[in-house]
Amino acid sequence: MSVISDSSAELEKAKEEIRNLRQEVSMVKSAYIELLNDERRKMLLLDDVPMGEIVLDADSQLVDVNKGFETFLGYSREEFLSMRFHDLLAEGIDMHEAIFPVFKRTGIAKNLTWKMKRKNGDVITVVLYGKAVYDSDGNFFQARGIILNITDKVIADEALKKSEREKALILDVMSDCIIFYDVNMQVIWANRVASVLSGIPAEEIKGKFCYEICHKEKAFCKGCPVGRPQSTKIPLSGEVRAAGMVFFIQTHPVFDEFGKFTGLVQVISDITERKEMERQILELSSNERRKLGTDLHDGLGQVLTGISFISTVLYQELKDKNPEAAKTAEDIVEHTKRAQTTMRNIINGLCPVSEDSAGLMSTLESMASAIEKLYGIKCRYKCLHPVYVDDYELSNHLYFIAREAVNNAVKHSGCKNIKLCLKMKSGFLRLEVSDDGIGLKPDSITNGQGLRIMKYRASIIGADIDVNSKPDRGTSVTVLVKPAS
Repeated sequence: MSVISDSSAELEKAKEEIRNLRQEVSMVKSAYIELLNDERRKMLLLDDVPMGEIVLDADSQLVDVNKGFETFLGYSREEFLSMRFHDLLAEGIDMHEAIFPVFKRTGIAKNLTWKMKRKNGDVITVVLYGKAVYDSDGNFFQARGIILNITDKVIADEALKKSEREKALILDVMSDCIIFYDVNMQVIWANRVASVLSGIPAEEIKGKFCYEICHKEKAFCKGCPVGRPQSTKIPLSGEVRAAGMVFFIQTHPVFDEFGKFTGLVQVISDITERKEMERQILELSSNERRKLGTDLHDGLGQVLTGISFISTVLYQELKDKNPEAAKTAEDIVEHTKRAQTTMRNIINGLCPVSEDSAGLMSTLESMASAIEKLYGIKCRYKCLHPVYVDDYELSNHLYFIAREAVNNAVKHSGCKNIKLCLKMKSGFLRLEVSDDGIGLKPDSITNGQGLRIMKYRASIIGADIDVNSKPDRGTSVTVLVKPAS
């Protein structure tokens, strides 16, 4: 009897477990259906979003797609459900067969880029983000993926890359050095010529400072003709001498669409050969002027001296015998003297500085004296210790720079005093012309014709020139040059 009772109890227990299992299965089934409904609702929500969503089975058969994916490729839902994923790939089955098995094992795919075929034959570029779904036994069940159409972005990127390649090609074949700096004057990009001129390999030039490229220095150059354009934020230009070469540098600030300063473009031209040719031309011109001055002095000067002597003798002979004829002889003497004075002025204009080593000192002193007499402006010449310059061309250019500076002061400054200082210190010759006038306008320092001429002459002799002007405090022009030994 007890055996039957035990069996009944076990039977009831088994039935209870079956009922519980049925309930659990029912709950799982309901949850699964709800999950599928949620997925379907999500896909419906994504139908109006420009993004595709797909579901693949274990054989990569399409089992569900959203409206966005239909829009991408132009197939209907029914057509999609008859396809496998690789049927849509422009690359064909090989790439899919290489990747899909790996995805089934790893369970995730990120940033996979594919070329897909649209129904009309066009090819688009998409990026895929996928996640695998596994059953309770850990077997691959489904693949769900989000697909974005990035064709426009790829086309834009390719166009940008092509533009960059073309720009780099154009800039690399140019003879000028072109460098793009950031706000700290460190190289962002440079063309091939920049590497050639600086001697820095192209792969190492990025990140270098401007002074490392131009002068191989460790700090910004003092007196750089382009100044600090990252501070002034205006286009600047000027000449730089380095390693026996002469460069013309132009610097252009770069601003973004909001007017924020973002960097600098620098164009560097090697003008060494041009400067040497200009120097030779000016030297030939100077030699011709000296030759002409010598010819005038030795030729016409002697003729005029002879005429003056003969006319004087003739006057002495006629003054008692024929007063009227003597007056004519006296007029000849007077006109001859005037002709000699005119000739000397011409010679002085052609060759203002004498060829001896003390010529610059004496010429500057004479100029200061002449300014006082002509304009009534106090002009002092100061040279505490003798400065001898054996280079005639150097003396000549320094004189013309001083004359231009003095003329500017006389004509435009309204000054009462002008100072001319000449001295030699530490092997450098220093010439300074200063006044106590009203000063120069800022644009005159950059664009004034006289100042441009002075800067040009300074560049020919390899001198540094500095123009310093303050309102109502006058102007000073300083030239610093090292004479050739």
